[in-house]
Amino acid sequence: MKKISVCIGVVMYFSLALGNFAGAAELPPEEKVTLETTKTVTQVTPDDKKKCKMYLGVEIRSWFPKMSGQETRNSQLDFQNDLGHGNKELTAINLTFIENSKINGSYESYNFTGNKTALGQKSFGGQNYLAGDGLHSEKKLMYWKIDYLPNYQKTVDSNFSWLVGIHGYKVNSSVEVSGVANRKTEQSYSAVLPTFGAHYKLGGNRPTTYYVELSGTPHTGKGYNYDAELGFQHKLSPNIVFGGGYRWLTIQGEKDNDQMNLQLRGPFMQLNCKL
Repeated sequence: MKKISVCIGVVMYFSLALGNFAGAAELPPEEKVTLETTKTVTQVTPDDKKKCKMYLGVEIRSWFPKMSGQETRNSQLDFQNDLGHGNKELTAINLTFIENSKINGSYESYNFTGNKTALGQKSFGGQNYLAGDGLHSEKKLMYWKIDYLPNYQKTVDSNFSWLVGIHGYKVNSSVEVSGVANRKTEQSYSAVLPTFGAHYKLGGNRPTTYYVELSGTPHTGKGYNYDAELGFQHKLSPNIVFGGGYRWLTIQGEKDNDQMNLQLRGPFMQLNCKL
């Protein structure tokens, strides 16, 4: 919960910083009055009303995160140092359901494998692993979310909105001794919970916009998860947008006194297509 509070503070800091930047670029008062009057008129035109209709979009994202974390079941196994999990490129195709950019939904599924020779004895999930055992580990993450931004206005140059939604994840974890029968232990961690956060975007209808977003929630026991992004979007055409940025995703799962912490963080690039 403390980590989520700190991250929300970061979002608010970026919001104030970007807001000051936007304010420095405002036009003189007499010109601003003219622009505001024009905007009020365009908001009631039929063409603008059409923009509020829902449509389907596809997002293709390549993410280059650093993977870290550990799983504790009697002993603690570090994903990199003990199990040999390495960094990898993650590619996902997400569907976005948008009503003037207020509603977004996505689903991601990633697989990680690691191989490492045990350096010492470990008692993990009912199995004893000895020094010299060849350990093979698999982790599968399934993560989905549906978010709603109630205060978001696409035509406003800088906009802050609270975020409410539902996020769910499932992590299947297994560790075994390579080539040896009956030396495998498995566990699954999952949660589906209401989520809260904040979103700030600068740029409005300009070709290039910038945004920062954070969402997360605590759950059973010591469990929690949070998802944060800092990025940009550049419109290539009315239906195609290119973007990129940096993403942090942390999941702390707990089940039957076992605990798992998975952290993914790194740059990404994406292409959004409106269908």
